[in-house]
Amino acid sequence: MMKVEEKIRKLLSFYSVLGRPLTFLEIARLLPELRKTDILEGLNGLVATGYSKEDGGFWGVNTNTNLRKQTDFLLDQKWNKFLKYKKIFGFIPFIDFVFGTGSMALGNVHPDSDFDVLIGARQDRIFTTRIFTILALNIFGIRRKRIDHKKSAKNKICLNHFVTPASYKLKEPYNIYWKELYKNIVPVFGNRDKVQEFLDSNKWAGDLNLINDERLSGTKSIVAKLFEFVLGGFMGGIIESFLGRLQISKINKHLEGSLGYKPRVIFDENELEFHLDTKRIETMLSKSGE
Repeated sequence: MMKVEEKIRKLLSFYSVLGRPLTFLEIARLLPELRKTDILEGLNGLVATGYSKEDGGFWGVNTNTNLRKQTDFLLDQKWNKFLKYKKIFGFIPFIDFVFGTGSMALGNVHPDSDFDVLIGARQDRIFTTRIFTILALNIFGIRRKRIDHKKSAKNKICLNHFVTPASYKLKEPYNIYWKELYKNIVPVFGNRDKVQEFLDSNKWAGDLNLINDERLSGTKSIVAKLFEFVLGGFMGGIIESFLGRLQISKINKHLEGSLGYKPRVIFDENELEFHLDTKRIETMLSKSGE
């Protein structure tokens, strides 16, 4: 039972740092390897020792049910806003799927939160996908730029991660932050088979199965299909190569002096990841005892 309690303790500690006490069903979803009866017994044991508390159906190290309810209300507003944007992805060629990630997935949003996304691009067309995505979001004024901070970043889409089938699996190192993030990422647009392929590639985070979430919808427009037809062949490969050299040159220039603490930065033909500073994550892990 101590092993069960330890797993629950780590989970509650992490989400308490996020300010999110969890319901029993949320705990069961995040710890699918444990039986519900064992989870309940473990929770009661943690309460008996004074480590955690239960209040109004929420369990945590420090339960603030009012804050959790307020955050959930804001989270619903954020999701409603973000989902109105997802139709734009249907006009962008070579996108296989889009996930909502970051604070939108973990639930620790604040009024000025932006929308982090993870975009799956067709193999050998990642730079074409990125440039079309940037152009589309710029037209609507909803792309978070490098100079955007706090209020200026509010409700804008942050393009910090593009993957292809060759890079579906997140690169190490892994920790509880990345594990919980990948348990909670939400597919909002794209091909269901590709979405499941991505989830299957990240079994290191747990048993990730595609849930019939109503937020996953959307089909490619005729415009996107036309661009895919025109740019899918030999000439498209030449354009992809040109766009790759151009973007890598600009990325290298923009990264000068911008990298912070233990950055996770990758930019090649298989993956584009721009987490320039992970100090916030490290601080979060430290507070949770990891």
